[in-house]
Amino acid sequence: MKLQLSFFSMVLFTVLLFGQDPMADASRAQEELAQGNVDSAESLYQSALDMDPSFSPALLGLSKVALTKGDLNATGSYLREAIDMEPENQEFRDEYQKLNELNTLMNQGNRSYSNGETSDAIETFRIILEKYPTFSEAAFRAGLAHSRDGNTPEAVESFKTALRIYPDHENAQKAIKNEAKRAFLTGNDSYKRGDLETALGYYEKAIQVDETFYQSYYQMGVIESKLGNDNTAIENYQRALEIQPGFYKGWFSMGKAQERTGNQDAALDSYNKALEVYPTYAKAYGAIGDIHFSNQNFDAALSAFQQGAAIDASYAKAFIGMGSVYLEQELFQDAITPLETASVLKAKDAMVWFRLASAYNGVVDCENAKRTAREATALRPKFGGGWYELGVAEWCGGKGNKTAALNALERGRNDRNWRPSCEHLIKEIRTPK
Repeated sequence: MKLQLSFFSMVLFTVLLFGQDPMADASRAQEELAQGNVDSAESLYQSALDMDPSFSPALLGLSKVALTKGDLNATGSYLREAIDMEPENQEFRDEYQKLNELNTLMNQGNRSYSNGETSDAIETFRIILEKYPTFSEAAFRAGLAHSRDGNTPEAVESFKTALRIYPDHENAQKAIKNEAKRAFLTGNDSYKRGDLETALGYYEKAIQVDETFYQSYYQMGVIESKLGNDNTAIENYQRALEIQPGFYKGWFSMGKAQERTGNQDAALDSYNKALEVYPTYAKAYGAIGDIHFSNQNFDAALSAFQQGAAIDASYAKAFIGMGSVYLEQELFQDAITPLETASVLKAKDAMVWFRLASAYNGVVDCENAKRTAREATALRPKFGGGWYELGVAEWCGGKGNKTAALNALERGRNDRNWRPSCEHLIKEIRTPK
């Protein structure tokens, strides 16, 4: 009784002397800790201790904070310091005795885990949690044991229990991420094998483990797009982007899906969002250019393609787009340079050579037109457009080889899409005005 009076007299003296109340901070800290606000509680206990370094209840509080965090060494250190201040305080000694018991049980559980005796480890950690429900490390260790047994649901639940006790438990956070990643990678393996349904199942499992695992939502969107379910794909992309707004590939893929559903305005917005996040993403400029080109907004299309080419000199699509814009406006001379660049970057693309041949024919450069048209026909022998341009180049406005022109056009008319054009030119060659 005398000791208690002495203690409270000391507190009262401190309050009167400094106008501060460590007891008030300690009381608030206790409330914060009870509500799971561990960092706030720690700050308040430390504040109380700063006011009065001899305020032992703050040390007891800090030991409870350390226990919640799973740090047994710090728990013991705070308790020993409190006991040193008040050697006869039975509460402090009882807490230290409990800590010794907890250390013994943890050593037992960790030893069982190390020896591969996961069932014994799980049971030990369960007992610890019953006796010390605010000790986050026991829940985390139980999760590791369940994970080693291959019991993912129980492992995840244990990790989440650790986080309910202490939301900033970094190892528990990482463990949940790892469980989600394991399911995600298994899904990727199924995806690579073409087993899309199984892949979807694993991606969903990853989300069940960690609802913030945005990569799974993204991959689910990719699969739904492959299955022709673009509206469902868009929903998944949106979920991914709500979690990670800086995921530029998500914005780009959503734009593509929106295009396929006919919503070009939304697609343009998504591509621009991708560029806000990643201003040097050339593919987004290419996609923007395609939309403007399809709507015959040639100035906007050309600007987008030019920006894409400036950002990435190896991005063939930008140069093809520039050439296509010029061709559409019959600016044949302007089309040649970007299409020549594209022919170097995509030498195996017959359509690049076809467009380049069309540009050369437009400026009546018959030799270069023949050269490039032959590249197109060699790569795609059944494509009538390449043979048509070769026929135009061989004829060269009546100055070339009539027989070679007709032979090329006869090959071109086998493609029904190009038959009218080829037959029209054949007629002109055979019956000149």
